[in-house]
Amino acid sequence: MTNNEISKLQALLKITFDSESTTNIQYGEVVLQKVNVLLELIDSLATESVKIAGWKTWSEPIVFKFCYHTCSLIHLFNGTELPVKFEGAFLKVLDEPSIIIILRTILENYLTFHYLYIDNISDEEKVFRLLVYRYSGLKQRSEFDIINTSKAKEKQIKEGEQVQDLKDQITQSNLFKSYSSKQRTEILDGKKARLFNSWAALIKKSNLNTHFFKNLYGYKSNYSHSEFISIMQIKDGGYRHSDANTRSHHLLMIVQLLVCKTIIELKAFFPTMESKYSSFEQTMQTEIEYLHSLSINDGF
Repeated sequence: MTNNEISKLQALLKITFDSESTTNIQYGEVVLQKVNVLLELIDSLATESVKIAGWKTWSEPIVFKFCYHTCSLIHLFNGTELPVKFEGAFLKVLDEPSIIIILRTILENYLTFHYLYIDNISDEEKVFRLLVYRYSGLKQRSEFDIINTSKAKEKQIKEGEQVQDLKDQITQSNLFKSYSSKQRTEILDGKKARLFNSWAALIKKSNLNTHFFKNLYGYKSNYSHSEFISIMQIKDGGYRHSDANTRSHHLLMIVQLLVCKTIIELKAFFPTMESKYSSFEQTMQTEIEYLHSLSINDGF
């Protein structure tokens, strides 16, 4: 066997072991290793003084937000203490409802990143999407009426000026003019941050593997909105925490797939990251690439 074949076999054996033979806490550490790769790739833009177009810089905080949520989700697998004692110690539970809610946020964060930067469209369209995305967020915040400090009011005025500047850029775009009159009004109302794409449509655009992600978003939404299914499952119980727990193990696999998909897409978007990526152990690279292939339709 060649060194590459040996490395691939080692990676596949490790992935199989991690997914089937580890506890949640152990598996969480495996996922955090992939998050570290992602963070180091982002950091390489600064350490290597890479010059990037202004519109691309917003990809960095989007990916950081993705990493924050992922780390918070993994830490929840260590257990959550409730302020009530059971058998002499505070009762510790696996807060699966919160894990599921954060997973939904992680998925939305990834889909936003893909929609703005990775989707197979021209840079002109990506710039336009980002203009609308930024405009929508700032416009909604500039209209908040609970402003009670001079500093906050000053910031609101400044953001109002930014909103007008973004609006001018949007209305001057030929892409904006391609929408109907009704659609243009909706865009300028600031309620179409992702234009007219539903989350389901964005999942389809991102080519996420339907085997893992089919119906995932709708199901997780039940927890975000406290629908009956989420309440019913809490009533059924079974949330006692144990260090050896493997409950919701599959959710860690889902998160790991999203992290690896983000790594591969990010380094393709920023080619300078390839040298940093190549510095990681070959087994790690093989794991990431294999898991990325699992994350997409027809990956194999």
